[in-house]
Amino acid sequence: MRLTDKDAARFYQVWRPLLTWVNDERNLVPNLSRGPEGAIGAEDAVKIRDVLWSDGSLLARFVALNPAALAPDLLAIAAGFRHRRADTFFVWKHYRRHTIFLDDANAFAVLGLYSTFEEVLPIAPPLMVKAVLLPFEGAIVHDGLISRYNVSLGPGIRRSLLERYRDATVRGAVVKSLVDYAPTTVSETPRRRAPRRLSLDR
Repeated sequence: MRLTDKDAARFYQVWRPLLTWVNDERNLVPNLSRGPEGAIGAEDAVKIRDVLWSDGSLLARFVALNPAALAPDLLAIAAGFRHRRADTFFVWKHYRRHTIFLDDANAFAVLGLYSTFEEVLPIAPPLMVKAVLLPFEGAIVHDGLISRYNVSLGPGIRRSLLERYRDATVRGAVVKSLVDYAPTTVSETPRRRAPRRLSLDR
């Protein structure tokens, strides 16, 4: 339920230059922290990521200017990020091929990057998280940063999530690609609290 190491490396060939460019454009983090293999520190990455997704023009400019001189196939991956879905989700269950994320009315089949979601989120599902889902070469991944809400899901919510997932499977509506995706909306959601912690997938 994660990308191959080769595909995860391709994702980060796009993601890290994008964050670095946004940081330089907006002067967000003067001394950007780096870890093994050029990984950006979690706190810095979140700060830059939040600015990136709050201003759609940044991604459009990155694609138009291609400041990192990305190859056409990698630039196409960056361009596809415009189909992102940033929201609060319920991580419903880990399956062999993917992990199911639920929003108010939709189910998404999501893959981890270098790590599975069982490794990134060691608490057994269902649980509530704040995440950004991204298209990646026909699949759905996340941007490597997930925060978990410190909220207990009672039996009523669990039943509701099970019904929601079953309904999506019956309708053949488990979303496996965010490109040309048309969301369904429902108004009722449980009360949300502040996220408890941050997880970083390299």
